[in-house]
Amino acid sequence: MIHKDRPHTGFTLIELLIVIAIILILIAIALPNFLSAQIRAKVARAEAEMRELATAIEFFRTEHSHYPIGTDDPAAVPVEVKTHFEQAGAYGFYTFRTVFSGSSAETLGFYNLPAGTPVGVVPGLTSPVQYLTRVPTDPFTTLPDFLTYSYREDRAKPLHGWILSSFGPDMDEFQNVGKTGSATPRTALLPKLDAGVGGRHGDINERAAHPGSDDTGFPGEAPRSLIAQELRFLAYSPTNGIKSEGDIYRLGP
Repeated sequence: MIHKDRPHTGFTLIELLIVIAIILILIAIALPNFLSAQIRAKVARAEAEMRELATAIEFFRTEHSHYPIGTDDPAAVPVEVKTHFEQAGAYGFYTFRTVFSGSSAETLGFYNLPAGTPVGVVPGLTSPVQYLTRVPTDPFTTLPDFLTYSYREDRAKPLHGWILSSFGPDMDEFQNVGKTGSATPRTALLPKLDAGVGGRHGDINERAAHPGSDDTGFPGEAPRSLIAQELRFLAYSPTNGIKSEGDIYRLGP
């Protein structure tokens, strides 16, 4: 009997290597585009949520004659946030105050509170009136779902405004820990605006960046236009690269 060879149905080693090489090339082409799309989506989310926060903050001011309070007191934030920052050094981050103490809300400068407000509890954006259903969290952080956008308000009369900021795609919440004035400021006209000079987290020093601040390194209160001008040196810009240095921010009102 004559046995005919069966047709070849498998792949040779060379063929498999070629297929693997093609797949790796496609991944190398597609992955950067995918990551860039993710970053662009997070930037769009941060900008949209800051607009939503801006509306809520101004509604709050209309009803209470002051802004929601921001804090850099580690005892006034969730323990997860406190622990997150203190693992790298001194706590130096402003955020919405979420924990309150003291014998009355007036000790924090809150007067004429709505009836039924508990003693020692200051109204915020979500309670007792829901200006927002929740305070959104920064999409650019290594502590997701806990770390809100940075926030600091002007507490002097008249109330000039506030600043909101996100760490941005460089996700540098630990960048400036431990610096105590030794860094060269990127904002020469308002040296304390740079978080590296003030020993704060991220790129923008919230204490100095809100309209009405008298802690910018400028004599007295820095004009809002000058703050806005100098913040450009600390701001995220996609023209410098999709994952470039700088914070995303919004000045209000």
